[in-house]
Amino acid sequence: LAQRPADIPLLFFQLVREAWGRYGREPMDIPPDVASEIAQRTWPGNVRELRNAADRFVLGLPMHEDITGEDGERGGARLADKVGAFERQLIANAITAHGGSLRPVYEQLGISRKTLYEKMQKYGLGKRLANGEIADD
Repeated sequence: LAQRPADIPLLFFQLVREAWGRYGREPMDIPPDVASEIAQRTWPGNVRELRNAADRFVLGLPMHEDITGEDGERGGARLADKVGAFERQLIANAITAHGGSLRPVYEQLGISRKTLYEKMQKYGLGKRLANGEIADD
């Protein structure tokens, strides 16, 4: 990718299209600031790292993950904390994407209704607000 920086945005758009299909998401416009960020970043992990960024974009997560802990050490946060934060964000994004209707959320995530309610309670997720955001309980 370092040798062909002009191809990076086009490749990213293609990877995003593939991710939409993989995750069963509806296509949406990619904001210009995202395209600009993609073009300006270095990609030491090459296409693998760019594909991960596309997946994260489609899932509504930050495109690059900070893997340093609060103390600046790599891997400083516990795995369970990172997994929990990821799971909470994934559920919140799904609730917002489905307009607060929970049936498509638990079907999309492949979990039971009971499991979804338990996780919503665990992460303090409440009902969808009028502005599309998830209200914390």
